[in-house]
Amino acid sequence: MPASAASLKPAPSDLAWRLIGLVNLYRLLVPLVLLATQWLADPQSALLPTHPQLFLGACIAYFTAGVLLVVARRLSWPTLRRIALLNATIDAAAISLIIYSCGGVASGLGILLVLPVGAMAVLADSRDAFLIAAIAALSVLVQQTFSYFTDFVPGTDFTYAGFLGVVLFASILAVWPVANRLRESEALVRRQEVDLANLAQLSQYIVQHLRKSILVVDAQNRMRLINEYAAQIL
Repeated sequence: MPASAASLKPAPSDLAWRLIGLVNLYRLLVPLVLLATQWLADPQSALLPTHPQLFLGACIAYFTAGVLLVVARRLSWPTLRRIALLNATIDAAAISLIIYSCGGVASGLGILLVLPVGAMAVLADSRDAFLIAAIAALSVLVQQTFSYFTDFVPGTDFTYAGFLGVVLFASILAVWPVANRLRESEALVRRQEVDLANLAQLSQYIVQHLRKSILVVDAQNRMRLINEYAAQIL
C-alpha cells in the first residue's frame, strides 16, 4: 500500500533540533549570568532586583525548565508547532517574572525575550509566529501592570513596554525569510521520505512476486532477503 505524506509524522528535522538546542543553551546561561551579576553587584547598585526572593525563584525555575526541555528532547514530539508554543510560553512566563522582580521594563531585561521569540518563530508557521510574539508582548504588559500597582513604577514605563512589544513583532518579520526557507526544506524532506517509502514498498512487492527464486546472503552467510518462490522451494 503506497505511503502518503499524512501517514508520516512530521517530526522535527535535525536543523530544527539544533536550533532548539541553542535556545536551550541560552535558557541555561541566562539565569546563571543574572545570578552572578546580582552576586557581584555593589549593594547600592541599581542592578539589584526589587524582589530578591522572586528573582532567585524565577532564575532557578527558568534554569530548571531549560534542563527539563533538554531532557524532553529524547521524547517523541509529533510536530514543531507544539515544541515552539511550549518553549515560547515558558520563555515568556519566566523572563516576565524576572523582569517584574527587577522593577519592570525599566530594568532593560526585556531584551532577553527577543532571541527566544525569534528562534521559536523560525520553527512555527506564519500564524503561530505572530501568536508567539503576542504571548511574549502580553506577558510583558501583564508584568508591567503588576509593577505599576505594586511597585508604583512610573506610568511612562508602559511606553517602554509597548516599544518592546513592537520590537518583538519586528523580530518576527526579520526572521520571516529564514522561517520560510526552513519550512520549504522540511517540506522537501517530507516528500523525499514519502517517495523513498513508496519505492521500498514497490521493490518489496516486485521481489516477492517474481517467478524466480531470490536469496540474498551477506559475507557471514546470513540470509538478508528471500522471496516467496524461493521459500516454497526450500
